[in-house]
Amino acid sequence: MPPMRIRRSNAAEPRLEMTPLIDVVFLLLTFFVFALVLMVRVDVMGVQLPALGEADAAEAGPVISVTIARDGTARIDSETIEREDLAAVVRERLDAEEDARLFLVLDERGVIADLVDVMHRLRAEGITALQVVGRPADSE
Repeated sequence: MPPMRIRRSNAAEPRLEMTPLIDVVFLLLTFFVFALVLMVRVDVMGVQLPALGEADAAEAGPVISVTIARDGTARIDSETIEREDLAAVVRERLDAEEDARLFLVLDERGVIADLVDVMHRLRAEGITALQVVGRPADSE
């Protein structure tokens, strides 16, 4: 019997492909960046909330927030609104969303007269159910 010969093929050695691994890493990175962006939504407006001694926690649900900045400008859900139009726009949004609650946010460094003015305008429009937003007094 003739001696057995081992045949060697000219096939390339196996390689580890990095492309799928890089795709997965970028997918995870994108997910965490978007998650981080959604978590810091409140800090976008740059309003320092006043400390409140006693308060109830807000319940989940649709919310319309009226923010009064330090310089007196008013925003509804981060959209700048003229004070003369504020009550009418809030009334339209409350009529559009039946279950929505109205939150009033005043910058800690703002003037209380601006808050009173906005509350007066809302009351003239017949809007009396609102909540003032603040932070707990013991948090710094």
